[in-house]
Parts: sequence; structure tokens; C-alpha cells
Amino acid sequence: MSTIDPRILSQIAAHDFEVEECKQALAALAKREKKLVELEREYASDAAEAKARSDEYKLQIRQSELEVAEFRRQSKIHMGHLDQISDTREYRALSEEIRYIERQVNDKEEATLQIMEEAVKAEQARADSHQSLVDKRQEIEAERIRMIELVKQQKEKMRQRQAARDAFYAQVPDEVKTFYDRRGKRQSMPVVWLWEDNACGYCHHRLTPQQRLEVLRAKNLVSCESCGRLIVTLPIVGAASHRVPSDEASSGS
Repeated sequence: MSTIDPRILSQIAAHDFEVEECKQALAALAKREKKLVELEREYASDAAEAKARSDEYKLQIRQSELEVAEFRRQSKIHMGHLDQISDTREYRALSEEIRYIERQVNDKEEATLQIMEEAVKAEQARADSHQSLVDKRQEIEAERIRMIELVKQQKEKMRQRQAARDAFYAQVPDEVKTFYDRRGKRQSMPVVWLWEDNACGYCHHRLTPQQRLEVLRAKNLVSCESCGRLIVTLPIVGAASHRVPSDEASSGS
């Protein structure tokens, strides 16, 4: 018969699992906070890009207007010179230059109208993107407020569970502490429970009928032939959940 009582190991593991559940819930909340930061950055980036496109169209329109104004200025100057020219060839050449400038003005104004149409769309996109950012920030802020409360609750729950674990552990025989701590340094969750399907609570390897009987008797230590963890029965009191904590712990647990 082993000098290490499996029932005590089961009770220690129950306390450790309860603490671990809180740790994983806090880790999930921290991960959620990181995702919220990334989400806010994405919306802010989209809004910035939409604003940049709108500003670019506005700049193009302003540049076109300046070019049209310059063409008109040149045309006006040339028109003033026409009355002063007596040479037919010079007159025709200047007239052709004026017509060329007028065509440039027409082309530029047509292009400007197209840019204006795109600018209207870009401005609407900017307004929509900005509103989406405002709305999303409000949602994120509300989520953060809720998460702050959840973190507070989880930390308090973990503090209580850790205190309960420490209180129980102080009463555990030294040889059991040494045994449990030594195994805990070699592998995470060194003690797991027997599931209803007579399998290891960690790797789900099924036990033989004899192994199951030994676990239920709780007189000898039974190790899983697959993962090497000790398999025990559920503790009389302790953890609300005796399954191995998952990586995606619920933030509301």
C-alpha cells in the first residue's frame, strides 16, 4: 500500500484546478483586451485612409481650379493682344493659341467634374468610416468597462481560491507535499480525475478494469499508461469543475 493517500492528492489538485481556471479566465480577458485594441486600430486605419482619399480628391480639384484660372488668365492676355496685331500670320498664330487654351480649359473642366463626382463618393465614404469608428469606439469602451468588472471579479475569486488552497495545503503531510510538488515540476497538472468513461482526465486513455478498481479504492497510486499522470477519484469537496481547464477559458466563469 502506498504511503501517499490519493484522496489528498485529489483534493490538492481540486484546489489547483480552481486557481488555474481563474488564471485562464484572466488570460482570456487579457487576450480579449488585445483584440479590442487591434480592432480599434483597424477601424481608425480605415477612417484615416478614407480621409486621405477624400483630402487627395480635394487637392486635385483645387489644383485643377488653379490650372483653369491660369489658362483663363493667359487667354485673356492673348485676347488683349489680338487688337494690337496687324500681321495676319501673327494674328492667326495667336488665335490658334487662344483656341488651344480654350480646349485645355474645357478638357480640364470636364476632368474636374469627374474628379468632383469621385470626391463626393470619397467624402461620403469618409463620413461613413468616421461614424463607424465613433460607433465602434463606443462599443469597445462599453466592452472594456464590462471587462474591468470581470477582471476584478476573477481576481477576487482567484484570491479566495488561492487562500483556500493555501489553508488546505498547510494541513497536508510533508511527504505528500514533497511528492506532489516534485511531480508538478516535471509535468503540468500531475494529478487528473477518472472520467465517467473510465478514461484519463487528461489524455482520455482508457483504463483497464483493474486500474479502474484501484482508482476507486483510492488506496494505491494509479498512473496513466499514456501520459503518466496520476488518476484519482473526484474529491469529496472542492473544484466546481474537475475537467482539465481548456485554453479558451470563459471570461465570464
